[in-house]
Amino acid sequence: MLANPDFKDEMDYVPYQEFNGEGDDAKCQWCNMMSGNWAWDQVDEIAKDPLTHVATGQNDYYPLYASIGNVHNNVRRAHRNTVAVVGFLAILKTAKKYAEDPHFRKFKKQLLHSSLSKILSSLKPAMSVPEVVHFGDGHFRRLVAEDSLTSDDIPLSACSRFEGPIKVFNSAAATFFAPSDLSSVGGMRHEHIRAAPSWWRGPPRLDTVFINTASEDSINGMEVGRVLCFFSFCHSGEIFPCTLIHWFKLIGDKPDPDVGMWMVQPSFHEDGSRELSVIHLDTIIRTSHLLLIFGHDFIEDDITFHNSLDLFKGFYVNKFVDHNSFEIAS
Repeated sequence: MLANPDFKDEMDYVPYQEFNGEGDDAKCQWCNMMSGNWAWDQVDEIAKDPLTHVATGQNDYYPLYASIGNVHNNVRRAHRNTVAVVGFLAILKTAKKYAEDPHFRKFKKQLLHSSLSKILSSLKPAMSVPEVVHFGDGHFRRLVAEDSLTSDDIPLSACSRFEGPIKVFNSAAATFFAPSDLSSVGGMRHEHIRAAPSWWRGPPRLDTVFINTASEDSINGMEVGRVLCFFSFCHSGEIFPCTLIHWFKLIGDKPDPDVGMWMVQPSFHEDGSRELSVIHLDTIIRTSHLLLIFGHDFIEDDITFHNSLDLFKGFYVNKFVDHNSFEIAS
């Protein structure tokens, strides 16, 4: 996230104070994290240690998210990849008569804290010795991770509360305006998007979709992703429908000149792990249809439509599958 150039102008690299008004009438106002008192206090603490001087320049589980504190709030609220899933915490179950048992309650707390300790252990070295990190604005900075923030420092209004477990679904319905295609009354078309672990008692079916991100590096504001699962959770009495997505990135900055179709490939991090995000269901427009990009060699006999998305490295975004897809991907 720190190295993402999309955030270079919407990130704070030092604490700051912002005032509304002039002279004696000026009042301090707070917006982003780095404008708060906590950021200023932490700078003073870091400065005390010479080693950390910073140079200027239907499954049930709980998701664990990580973000960076110095990115602006408007970026975080816009779901622009500033939050990453770093783990899924198990929800322990037992018979109803043992639910309030002190030993079981203690075990749940121990499991939670040990899981968090293991997941976040990779940050521990950077809490005492600064790490050199490449930021999105092109500069390298020495980064010190902070672990002194306790629950007493966090306003209760900022703590997310989930009522009940996360519910996982195998499909979602998309409704969109497509008067040029076969559709129902008013030109509205309906289709189902699948994220099924087993399709007709066979291999999984994980559809690809068009996602409205309004990004410049996209197909007319649309990006392609593969749905890994649909899930929902309840927060403050409101149901939030979400999707776990494996992103596909563009190959080139324009469609292939021979076939007139955009090309995409699955996106991976440097360590080989998939680039995943949790997005709101409403950002998905509809399904996308991908065609395999073949090379000059023969393909293996065991490649089928069930596993081709996992085995091939490049795909055409088929804009000829229907009129609506042609409008999106032209």
